[in-house]
Amino acid sequence: MLFPPLLFQRVKAHAENNYFRLARLKIQLINNRMDENGEEVSVTTEEEKLNGNQVSRIIKVKNICEHPVYVRVKIEFSGEDKQGKFQAGEYVSFQDPTGEWVKHGEWYYHSKALEQDQVTGNLFEELIFDLDRLKTDHAGSKIEFVVSAQAVQSENNGTSAETANGWPKEAE
Repeated sequence: MLFPPLLFQRVKAHAENNYFRLARLKIQLINNRMDENGEEVSVTTEEEKLNGNQVSRIIKVKNICEHPVYVRVKIEFSGEDKQGKFQAGEYVSFQDPTGEWVKHGEWYYHSKALEQDQVTGNLFEELIFDLDRLKTDHAGSKIEFVVSAQAVQSENNGTSAETANGWPKEAE
C-alpha cells in the first residue's frame, strides 16, 4: 500500500544552508533525523515516502553569533491532492520532548536566551500523521512541512523570548 509522500523543509526567508543572518545576529536551523542505527544525522532528501504513521524529524536552533539571542520557530503544514491545495496541520502532530518551548500564537518560543554556539533542545523528534483521516480526506496527497526561524537580541531586551521586542513583522 502506498502512503502519501512527504516533502520536507523548505525554509522561508533568505537562507543559505539553513543559516539566517538578521542584522548582526546569525542562527542555524537544524533539521535532523534518526537513522536506522539510532544515530542523529542531517536530513539530505527533500522528499520521502511515509512508511507507517510517523517520521523522524529533529528540529532545533543554534546561535552562531557572538551575542546571546532569543529564538522562535514556526511550523507550517500544507498539502496537495488531485483537487488542489489544502491546510494539512490538522493531520499532523508533534510533541516538545524537552519542555523548553512555549507556543504563543503560531510561533514556538525557546524558553531561554541562547549564548554563542549554544543549541536549543529539540522542538520535536518525530511527526505523527493521522493516516486514516488523511487517506479518507486526501488520498494520494503530498504534505509539505515548512520551518521558519527568527532571532532577536536578548541583551537588554526583556526577560523572555515572548516579551522581547524587535521580532520581524509577519508578511500579510
